[in-house]
Amino acid sequence: MPGRRRRRYLEHVLVGRDGELATLVEVVEAARQGAAGSLVVRGEPGVGKSALLEEVARATTRATVLRTQGLEVEAPLAFAALHHLLRPVLSWRDGLPAPQARALRVAFGEEDGAAVEPFLMGVATLGLLTAAAEERLVVCLVDDAHWLDDATADALLFCARRIEADRVAMVFAVREGVASRLDSQGLPELAVTGLAAGDARELLGRGLADGPDDEVADRLIAEAGGNPLALLELPRALSAAQLEGAAPLPA
Repeated sequence: MPGRRRRRYLEHVLVGRDGELATLVEVVEAARQGAAGSLVVRGEPGVGKSALLEEVARATTRATVLRTQGLEVEAPLAFAALHHLLRPVLSWRDGLPAPQARALRVAFGEEDGAAVEPFLMGVATLGLLTAAAEERLVVCLVDDAHWLDDATADALLFCARRIEADRVAMVFAVREGVASRLDSQGLPELAVTGLAAGDARELLGRGLADGPDDEVADRLIAEAGGNPLALLELPRALSAAQLEGAAPLPA
């Protein structure tokens, strides 16, 4: 999706999300002050989890923003997502204790060696993040965390449970109803649900050159269940006459 079109799409999807954004900003700003924290953002597909993470990345200044995404096709590959996340701060590796630095090199295929112990990899990841945070705030954004490879998920959970007086914020987005290693881990959670009727109506108006007929809007809002992506996509399947209420809607 081209940059300008994507930005417009994100602005639409973020309608009615001031409360959720405020919660995310609180986590980031608390970390900036040395009160590290983590948050699991949970919701159904299309509800706007990725858009929230995108907005946090865009709005966060004077920080090192690290991003990765769980991919179903890479789930069998140990440390695949972790490698993508940590690449911008790997220069801090040389300052870690030798066993931790070596664990990172072995895990990322830069050095031969036996399989890395999960505990050592967790310690190494934590050491890398906290070392980078000595320079400035570190914000880790993990999208589709339900598809993380197990080794990455374990290392990041290790960090999330142990960051304390560090300038590190960790945010994980997970799909509602899909089992993941982040379930029942005791991490704070933010539930992202469907939009309220007023916000849903505003989103419909933004997504169309001319807003739909009131009865048509009510029908679309009910069918979408407040899901922002559905509210943007459903009208595209209707003709202009249907949107104006001059032709019957599909059964």
